Amino acid sequence: MFATVRSLACAAAASLFLAQGAQAATVNFTIDSVGLGTETCNPVPGNDNSCNFGIADQLGVTASSVTTPASQTFRLFNIVASGNDQGDPDSFSFTTTVEILVGLVSYEFTALASIVNWGPSQGNNLNPGASLTWGPVLATAGAPLLVNFLSGGPFDPETGPDYIGADIRIEAVSVVPLPGGVLLLLSAIAGLFGLSRRRRNLPA
Repeated sequence: MFATVRSLACAAAASLFLAQGAQAATVNFTIDSVGLGTETCNPVPGNDNSCNFGIADQLGVTASSVTTPASQTFRLFNIVASGNDQGDPDSFSFTTTVEILVGLVSYEFTALASIVNWGPSQGNNLNPGASLTWGPVLATAGAPLLVNFLSGGPFDPETGPDYIGADIRIEAVSVVPLPGGVLLLLSAIAGLFGLSRRRRNLPA
């Protein structure tokens, strides 16, 4: 009985150690490129048949690092109001693919951007209800980074047209240290050995 309790206690202690032993991972990376896919405009019937927008300030090469549990947010580009939309607000969508280099390995993260209530008025001012939302993120398998595309609303700068900023948040994936995993494995083996020994010592 004592051997069984001892084995279970060792296994429990090892599991706790492993759960608390997830180390903060630091990943050095470079945002290598931002690609924009097919744009789909859905103008309101009777409107000017244009969504009156442009993409500006696309991100260049940016090198950085991130350590769990912290994260960093980056501006990829701005969706800028252009022209005067005569009528009700339109909607449109496009895909965005961000390529991130970790060492010499490239990882891609893709999501669909959906814009609703997009209606630039005179002076390229946006409808306050304009918003950007993203679909699920498709990522290269095994990526050591988590990338979230962030939803947003319009910005009203003091000068120039209104815009919506397309941002992403990047964080590193936590890792479990090898010694903790080894300890858990050894504890499990020791527990099985203790139970086997106990059974052998039981009277027939």
